[in-house]
Amino acid sequence: MTDALQTAFTAGLPVLAVLIGIVVTKPRMSDLRSHSGHRFDALEQILDARFAEQKAGLLRVEQVMAARLRRLERDHWPKSRRVPRPHRSLFSLSGAEKGILKRYANIGLITPCNSLDMRLFNS
Repeated sequence: MTDALQTAFTAGLPVLAVLIGIVVTKPRMSDLRSHSGHRFDALEQILDARFAEQKAGLLRVEQVMAARLRRLERDHWPKSRRVPRPHRSLFSLSGAEKGILKRYANIGLITPCNSLDMRLFNS
C-alpha cells in the first residue's frame, strides 16, 4: 500500500464509520423520542387524575366544615351575631361581600374569631 492510500484509509474509515452510525441511529433516536413522549403523556394523565382526586377530597372537606360551622352557628350563637355564610369558599368573596362583612364587624354585629376571619376582614 502506498502512503497516500494508507493516509486516506486512516482518515476516511473513521469518518465513514461515524456517518454510517449516524444514519443507523437516527431512526432509533426518533423512536426513542416518540416512546418517551408517550410515557410523559401517560405520566401527565396520572398526575392530572391524582390532582383531581385531591381537589375533590378537599372540596368535600370544605363542605363538611361549612356544614359543621353552620350547625354550630345555628345552635350556639345568638341570632344578633349570626352572619349568612356564602355557599362558596370564603376566599372567593367579591369586594362588595367583603365590604358588607367589614361593616357588620364595625358596628359590632360580628367579630372575627380566628386568623382566617382576621385575614378576610383585613384584605
